[in-house]
Amino acid sequence: MHGSNHALYRRAIRKIEEVPMLSAGLIHLMNISSNIDTDIDLLVNEIEKNQSVLMRTISISNSAFFRAQSPITSCKDAVVRIGKQMIGGIITSIAINGRFNGHKLEHFDKQKHCLDSVLVAFILTEIARRNPDLVDSEKQFLYTAGLLHNLGLMTLIHTFPSETNTLLKSIQPQDDSFDERVVETFSFNQYQVLAWLLRTWKMPELFIVVLGHINDKSYDGKHNHLLELVLEAIAIARCITSTTIQEPCPNKALKTKHQLVIAKAKKNIVQLNDLATMISN
Repeated sequence: MHGSNHALYRRAIRKIEEVPMLSAGLIHLMNISSNIDTDIDLLVNEIEKNQSVLMRTISISNSAFFRAQSPITSCKDAVVRIGKQMIGGIITSIAINGRFNGHKLEHFDKQKHCLDSVLVAFILTEIARRNPDLVDSEKQFLYTAGLLHNLGLMTLIHTFPSETNTLLKSIQPQDDSFDERVVETFSFNQYQVLAWLLRTWKMPELFIVVLGHINDKSYDGKHNHLLELVLEAIAIARCITSTTIQEPCPNKALKTKHQLVIAKAKKNIVQLNDLATMISN
């Protein structure tokens, strides 16, 4: 590794280690909420121990995304409305987003970034719903993975704000060549950074492996079927949100395979944007 690149690598590791750690209570809450077999009353009891998570969970359950007909005020009703497949991802995202409020870059659109994570999670949920080969724990994992998939960029903003802002001035994350430009700039990609962060936070190995290999075409491990679904969801989201392409989805094979998912995502884009706002703030 070139000397300057090695210095960047060392600085990145140091900065990642400086990202505020998740508390033991939050880690416990994230773990039990991400277990599809967790008893709902136990989960409600743990959420109620953290007032910030409690209030935001109730607020999110009343968002337009969940098509609330009447306002919810209790934690249990909120968990039931959100559902077991999504609650773990929502709580994890609430916990993690609070660690990245320090840097506001001129060329970084946080709302668009958060919409991308919520959109990918939504697409993965819809794909999983139509896949009979997936078990419930994998479906739950995919929703949370969608919410976390672009957290590496937030970590780069925290680690290298000036360099990342310069990069974002010339290219946006939704562009197909963005990942290549990240590697050109830093000599490592945003998904490697994400894996380092998740390992520092002692997140489950499944997240580290799948999300850490998003930009690794050589990966062929036992979780490849989940990685392929994440990659498809990211591609679909870019088709829907990119401002640099003329058609909703230029990849005809992908458009044909997931035309119902694409149509549903586009139909719900306003509600998804509202949900992204509520999760990120």
